[in-house]
Amino acid sequence: MRYYKSFDRDGTLPDPGSSPLGPRLITRADHDAIVASTDLHALAMLRGYVASYMGVLGLASIGLVAMAVSAWLGRDDGLLWAAVVFVVSLGSIIQTRRRAVQWRSIIQARMDELLVERASR
Repeated sequence: MRYYKSFDRDGTLPDPGSSPLGPRLITRADHDAIVASTDLHALAMLRGYVASYMGVLGLASIGLVAMAVSAWLGRDDGLLWAAVVFVVSLGSIIQTRRRAVQWRSIIQARMDELLVERASR
């Protein structure tokens, strides 16, 4: 695990990846490793890491600004390319958030189970 150091706490937790396009698709092995973990703090660190993905938000911002500048300058060709960059980056952001939500859902479910177990002791 190369990311946020929850590995220091629980080396069995999977690595969601560290791509600017977000976490990789979650697998059954990832799910099983998360469900098997009993380290609430490591799970919380992993959840925070997965929730921090913003995808290519910077590229979307650049596309939006470029669209405004191209429109202001009257550059139709620049406006078209900036719009393409903006739309493609929005699609990437949606995909990034979708994958992150899948990871976060499983992590949160396991954290909730652990909290219920602690409360019932």
